[in-house]
Amino acid sequence: MSIDGNIGESAGDDKLGEDDSILARWAAELADRIQAGEVPNLEEYIREHPEKADQLRRLLPTIAMMADLRTSVDQVFAPGFDLGVGQGILGEFHLLREIGRGGMGVVYEALEVPLGRRVALKVLPIAAALDPRQLKRFQLEAQAVASLNHRNIVPIFSVGRDRGVSYFAMQLIEGRTLADVNRELRQFDERGTVKETVVVSDVTRSLLESLPFPGGREEVVADATACESEVAPPRTERTSSSPSLPPTRGRAFFRTAAGLGRQAAEALAHVHDLGIQHRDIKPANLLVDARGHLWVTDFGLARLQGDCEQTRTGDLVGTLRYMSPEQALARPGLIDHRTDIYSLGATLYELLTLRPAFGGDDRQDLLLRIIQETPVPSRRLNPAIPIDLETIVSKAMANEPSRRYATAQELAEDLTRFLEGRPVLARRPSPVDGASKWVRRRWPFVAMAATLMLMFVGASIAGLSWSNARLRIYIDRLQKEVARADRNARAANQQQQFAQERQEFADRHLDNAQIRLAEQALDQGQMERTQEILNDVKAGPDGINPRNFAWHYLQRQATREIVLLRGHDDVVDFMTISPDGRALATVDSAGKMLLWNTESGQLRKSLQGKNPLRSGNPPKFSPDNRYLLTVESDQDELDRKLPSPNRDLGPAVVIWDVITGLCRSRTVFDPKPGRLAGAGFVAGGEAFYILWAEPDATLSVSIWTLGPGRSPPQPRCEVRQLSQACFSPRGRIFGVLQFGQLQLRDVNSGLIRRVLTDFENPGFVGGLSADGQLLAISNSIQGARIFETESGVELERDRTKEFTFFPEFDAKSQIMAAQGKPRVEPIYLWERTNNQWDILELKEINDAYDPDFSISADGSWLALATRDAGRVKGPVTLWDVSSKRLLKTFTGRTGIYQTPIFSPDGRSLYLACSTDICRWFPDQADEETPRSLAGHSDEAWAVTFSPDSRILASGSDDTDEPQRIKLWDMATGRKLRGWEGHQGLVSALAFSPDGHALASVALCSENNVKVWDSASGRLRTTLVGHTKGVRTVAYSPDGSLLATAGSDREIRLWDSATGRLRSLFSGHTQSVYQVAFSPDGQSLASASNDRTFRTWDVAAGVQRSVFKGTSNFMAIAFSPDGSMLATADQSGRIILFDLATGAISGRIHCDDGTLLGLTFSPDGAIIAAAGVSRVIHIWDVVTRQELMTLSGHGHQINDLAFSPDGMMLASCSHDGAVKIWDARPRSMNRHDDGEKSVWTGESSQVDFAVPSTYFQKEE
Repeated sequence: MSIDGNIGESAGDDKLGEDDSILARWAAELADRIQAGEVPNLEEYIREHPEKADQLRRLLPTIAMMADLRTSVDQVFAPGFDLGVGQGILGEFHLLREIGRGGMGVVYEALEVPLGRRVALKVLPIAAALDPRQLKRFQLEAQAVASLNHRNIVPIFSVGRDRGVSYFAMQLIEGRTLADVNRELRQFDERGTVKETVVVSDVTRSLLESLPFPGGREEVVADATACESEVAPPRTERTSSSPSLPPTRGRAFFRTAAGLGRQAAEALAHVHDLGIQHRDIKPANLLVDARGHLWVTDFGLARLQGDCEQTRTGDLVGTLRYMSPEQALARPGLIDHRTDIYSLGATLYELLTLRPAFGGDDRQDLLLRIIQETPVPSRRLNPAIPIDLETIVSKAMANEPSRRYATAQELAEDLTRFLEGRPVLARRPSPVDGASKWVRRRWPFVAMAATLMLMFVGASIAGLSWSNARLRIYIDRLQKEVARADRNARAANQQQQFAQERQEFADRHLDNAQIRLAEQALDQGQMERTQEILNDVKAGPDGINPRNFAWHYLQRQATREIVLLRGHDDVVDFMTISPDGRALATVDSAGKMLLWNTESGQLRKSLQGKNPLRSGNPPKFSPDNRYLLTVESDQDELDRKLPSPNRDLGPAVVIWDVITGLCRSRTVFDPKPGRLAGAGFVAGGEAFYILWAEPDATLSVSIWTLGPGRSPPQPRCEVRQLSQACFSPRGRIFGVLQFGQLQLRDVNSGLIRRVLTDFENPGFVGGLSADGQLLAISNSIQGARIFETESGVELERDRTKEFTFFPEFDAKSQIMAAQGKPRVEPIYLWERTNNQWDILELKEINDAYDPDFSISADGSWLALATRDAGRVKGPVTLWDVSSKRLLKTFTGRTGIYQTPIFSPDGRSLYLACSTDICRWFPDQADEETPRSLAGHSDEAWAVTFSPDSRILASGSDDTDEPQRIKLWDMATGRKLRGWEGHQGLVSALAFSPDGHALASVALCSENNVKVWDSASGRLRTTLVGHTKGVRTVAYSPDGSLLATAGSDREIRLWDSATGRLRSLFSGHTQSVYQVAFSPDGQSLASASNDRTFRTWDVAAGVQRSVFKGTSNFMAIAFSPDGSMLATADQSGRIILFDLATGAISGRIHCDDGTLLGLTFSPDGAIIAAAGVSRVIHIWDVVTRQELMTLSGHGHQINDLAFSPDGMMLASCSHDGAVKIWDARPRSMNRHDDGEKSVWTGESSQVDFAVPSTYFQKEE
């Protein structure tokens, strides 16, 4: 078997040579195995090391002698062996009894006769003394103990030799060894939990209870050298059995253990101070007496300072458990006093955990574990152990001596700190320490792993080098392919970008063509078609909005009189407007109902019920504008419209919330004989009525109250057996014909409030006014009759008048209109104030059949929709009620229109024809386009907008009035103020970027540049420098500079704050007509009639470029993004320059005459130009398409300006005219006074039906 050369101890004092060191270690190991009772097999060593066979065989005699010696020594120290002293007398000592024996001798309790005291006498038998090493150890122990004097070390009294037997006398200690205490504590810890009787000594009990020993005479003596004594305790020893001893996991026990450790550490500190190493600290060598006092004994393996002789323990297994790693390595040079600190730590570890730090009986395995491993953390075995105490023990048992306490005194002091509750100096090992220990314990494995790793890395590097060489080849190929793919991708991206640009260009071209087509439709008076064409011009997927100034201008012109509302795909059957005019409900033949916002003209919501709407029942708004009532189809209509099983069988009345568009309630009626003939609001919208046609040709009326919130409606009252009925949306009564009587009934109770008259003929046509004040009826016998409902007075009766349809009242119930009979007869008009009838003749309308009419809320206008003889079309006309004159004829599309509906303010009407719904503004038909301001009386040469687009400034050469500069309010078109400004023609104006200042220049030789306060018109400063007339002025974008130029051919830059000259640009050889700053303010462009335009560096004050043309340049402008420069010349051309490349990007042949005005729209999409031709041309900058032309001036146009918001274009001409081409969206509510009139928007109505009963079902 193989033996590690590092494990074992030196066998003698002789110095061995280097060549024989291995044999010496083998001999020492064989001696240890023989002492342990083994019989080693030498042949195993020879088989494993044949090269040492001869040397090993020469050891055989020595090995045999050692085996014999072991036998003799065992006999000497065997129990009952006679020491060779007769009568129990040894020197002055009388041997009383044997109290222990071990590897170093036998201990007796003896009486020292001369002094009469009892002592512990340690005797080395004669046979053991024959071994010089045993005798030397015995003498060394006596010498070491004699030199010590400490309260925790057993003292020696005397040393002697009698008849060849060596002995020395020590103090007799009454107590137990810690080994005995540990055995008893383990017994208690294992058995005490199952309530069995546990027998322990009083010493152990005292330690458990942390109390003084209770007393009595207990004489228990242990020899410090008896490491694993097999002698049982004396029978006279007192023991105690108790099932209720305190546990070994209590705090008091750990404090007791720490106290014992402190006593042992203090004793070792004394020993080490004297240069002595104990080298065999273990529980069997620590005694505890009755007072808890600890004694250190058995110095048989001690080494004195300067003594190189190695002593050996007789009980290797018992000693090995507490050996330090350096002892286990058998390296004398590494062993010092810190080995005792380790052994004491191992002893404390066992006392705390009741198990040794390293278990097992295999000697080699135990030594390896001591060297390579650390004990299991004590708190893992006993969690009750205090952390600080565990830390102290761990530090004492550190594998490396340098990591332990430097001295035993430091260990004692740290234990004292623990007992006093102070922080200890020891620190728990960090994860790095743990990793370092793991590496040291497994260094061969780590070294092997590192070597294998290095070999793997080396092999990997070699493999990678080969792979890299191959990869480089493939990478080169791949890079070429990637480069080619990148080129292809870039080419594809360029092609895609080019295609996208072409697509965008084509889309823009198409949109412009649509705008041009819309202009043509507008010129032909096709307002609806114009709006439809413009509506198709929408933003594309690229997000570019083609709706530029031209689009907005045409849209405004197309909606001047007629606004088209598109949303229905089927023929529109009904329209209803809310009393406040803010909402419009429309229903088509498919039952689709839309809710419109009349203020914006936008669709608000599509109201989708469960079933289609019932034919003949238009939606109705409540008088308070909050709700909308609709009637859904019943079974008969569902069979025709909805052949689906998922439907209600009876009709339903649905109440919608107008603001949210949500259903508020839905009342479903069970299908019964008859049908629902009508429904509508009554009592100001608090309730609604249901008119039911019964099978017996009578009518039933039920009134339902709207509940709070979303609660279902509740029935109020019901009236049956009626012939006819009529209702008022705001009134508190309703009219019925019952049993030949015309009755007025209360909407709350259904009771009769008044009987107006008896009827011979049960039928009539009539209705209530919206407020319920008047009731008008008519039949063939009695003619027309009008009643005042409150008093019951009959206001009018005319037997010659008979109505063919329901009469219409104005909002104040002052005027009534009704269709005469037959239907080709005129319209009857009745006025309440004079109680007179008038007739509205329809002679001005050819073939006016079946007129549908409505009256405005104020009773001033009457609108009629008539049909021709073929019933395929007919005009919509507007009549003045007071004069009976035809005012307007609707100029929109021809067709059959539904009954017109007036807006509550009476200024517009809603018309429906086929799928179209339009709003007609009759009073807008004669609106002036463009809008002309009061202007000037002589040549106007300058227009410019304020930065907020609210004010327009114009300049002229007024000879007939002293106001050459005027400011105009764009909201009203009125002049705000005007002043003379200069003594000559005002040729140009410019607002400062903040709008607070207005600069003007004039064609005069003096005082030709001035700056005014735009709010008050007061002069701020006059800039002096130009010696001839000034033609142009411009502010820099930041407002810090003012540029002027004119007939003196010089361009001057002024500091706008101080009025000082900053720069002077010279180069033009003729007059400069216009200057312009770039959007970034870094460049200035100038146009001159010297056939050049130039650009200048503002900061450097030098010329950047000059372009020579074939004609004089009259105007110049930068695009808003600064990428383009446009010029206009006398030949009528516009030249576009790309500032990035400095090349011409395009030419526009705009006009045949001179262009004097040129301007970009703020979005840069279009450019406008005008001149002597008196026409403004609008062009698309990208496609070079002319979008439209604006005609209206009678003389040459001298200047143009877009408003900063891009929605207005101002122009001025040689006759002093100033015009505004407005593209701002029109408001749907166009009032001169800005107020809305109040009108209910509801007319009276009579519902005819085949009667039926009703049954309610709520949803």
